[in-house]
Amino acid sequence: MNIPSLPVDSIYKFSAFSGLVIILFCLYTFNSLLETIQDKAVKVKVELKKTEVEIKFLKVRLERIDEIVKSKTKGITARDILKEGKIPIEVTKDEYKTMLREFEQLFHDENMRVVEAGGLVEEMIILDRRRDLYFRYFPVFMIFGVGMSIGGFALWYRRIQRYQDQLTRNEATKNQTISF
Repeated sequence: MNIPSLPVDSIYKFSAFSGLVIILFCLYTFNSLLETIQDKAVKVKVELKKTEVEIKFLKVRLERIDEIVKSKTKGITARDILKEGKIPIEVTKDEYKTMLREFEQLFHDENMRVVEAGGLVEEMIILDRRRDLYFRYFPVFMIFGVGMSIGGFALWYRRIQRYQDQLTRNEATKNQTISF
């Protein structure tokens, strides 16, 4: 397979094409990095929302179990509960122990969700810093690439190509006069 090579027969052409490569690389990385950051940001936001919903659910369950546990530990009677307008719930010792274990598990789950949410927030902060860093350096590399490319093409034309064009024109006129 024959791979064509870049026309780098002069330093000016090399500079011009290197500038173009830098521009294309900047545009590609800009697009791919921005796309990656946006995808991760959406995923992190969805996970944060899920975590918030789960934490709310766990808090409600914890509060319900906590009410039952407190009523058992304070010696509140069914009559006292009825006076408050609530329905008394009879709980056996085994059910009470199960509730305490569930309470501990729910409390643990809630704490784990809070830690996960903190990790997701940290990931968003890191992504935001990475984006800021890239946005800071992207214009510098783009300007460098554009300057290198324009300068290379301008110097190549002024110092090499226009003389070659003139030689080609002279040859063409010479060939036209010979053929008539």
